[in-house]
Amino acid sequence: MIDLDGTIIGPLDEEKAIAGLRLFLVHGWHVAIVTNQPPRPHATDIEHVNNVLFSRLGIELPWYVCKHDRDAGCDCRKPEPGLLLRAMRDVDVRCYRSWMIGDKWSDMLAGQRAAVRTCLVEEFAYKQRGETPMQETDRPDLFCKNLHDAAKVITCLSRE
Repeated sequence: MIDLDGTIIGPLDEEKAIAGLRLFLVHGWHVAIVTNQPPRPHATDIEHVNNVLFSRLGIELPWYVCKHDRDAGCDCRKPEPGLLLRAMRDVDVRCYRSWMIGDKWSDMLAGQRAAVRTCLVEEFAYKQRGETPMQETDRPDLFCKNLHDAAKVITCLSRE
C-alpha cells in the first residue's frame, strides 16, 4: 500500500516513483494507493493522476481514498488503519506480507495500527513541511530515499 502525495507525486523524482511501481508489479505484488484527500481548494486531481499512472504502467491500480476532514473521526483517515485494512481484505493479502510506504508519520502509524511493515520515503520531508514529528515508537521498519529504492529493498527482502 502506497501513499500518494509526497510518495508517488509531489516534490520528488516522479520517474523514480514510476520505476518503483513498475518493480513491484513485475515482481507480482498487489499495489494499492491509499490516500487522505479531504475537500480543499487545491486538492490532488485523482482522476488525472490515475490516468497518468495507467498510461505509464498499463494497469489501473486500486485506490482507497479518505475524503473526510481531519476532525471527522472516521476510521479511514490515516493514521487510522481503515483504508489499509480494506485494501488487504479486498485482495486477500495477509498483514505479515504487506507494507505501507509513505512520507509522513501518519502513514507509518496507520501501517503499524494495521500490523504491517512500514517504509518511510524522503525521511526528513515531514520535518521540512512542519508536520508532527514521529515518536520513537512510531519509527518505520525501513527508511528509503524514494519509492524506487523502497521497491528494490522490499522485493529483495520478500525473496528471503
